Amino acid sequence: MKKYSLLILSLALCHCVFADTMIIKMKNGTEQHIDTDQIASVRFEEDQRDWREDKRPRRDETPKPHQRSPRKELSMRSDAWDSVAGNWEWRDGKAFCRSAGGTDYIGYRALYRGFEMRNGVIVAKMRVGDKGALNDVGILFRMQDSGNGYGLRIQKDGYISLRKINKGKGNHIHDVRASIVPGRDYTVRVELNDNHIMVYLDGKLVIDRNDDRFLSSGKVGIMQDRGNNGSISEISVESDD
Repeated sequence: MKKYSLLILSLALCHCVFADTMIIKMKNGTEQHIDTDQIASVRFEEDQRDWREDKRPRRDETPKPHQRSPRKELSMRSDAWDSVAGNWEWRDGKAFCRSAGGTDYIGYRALYRGFEMRNGVIVAKMRVGDKGALNDVGILFRMQDSGNGYGLRIQKDGYISLRKINKGKGNHIHDVRASIVPGRDYTVRVELNDNHIMVYLDGKLVIDRNDDRFLSSGKVGIMQDRGNNGSISEISVESDD
């Protein structure tokens, strides 16, 4: 079929068309009879081929996967954090809050300086204390400011709590029961993928939820509540942004 296309392109003269046959006079004086249905078929197939090629994704149109940054250890020095509320101490690679009281869901908090993330992984080691009424410790993420974002808390009363924070108040996303022993370190891992949030406690998936009105990129932080003697340490992040 293709040879007819090439033949047509090399014509010197094209004479008349009789019904279903085209007579082509070549340079050497010979005549070539071609079925016009064959020509139409060739053109149709070539048009189809061109259409398929146009529909193929171009190399530069291929969606790029998320590029996860290398794991980053957050400094546990006081000059790396903005202490928003509470009397924080930073020693031996751990953060402690020595203040009593607290008036909202977040309690006392500090935000890490110079870093924001939307998607990726946050890992932290948290220890619930044995003093105080609530003994909550937690991490903050996608914090738009000191009172708006997300918080994950582990509590002495045996709950792991995931909330969206609005003006310091925590709106319920999901709470789950867990056996929390004061004085023991727990490794918490939070995986963020747009509206999808997954939480692991010591390697076990405990929360798997969607938030259809999810907040975008924001700061990472820590929180502690009401005279607690717990601690937070070994915080690392891997950003997909």
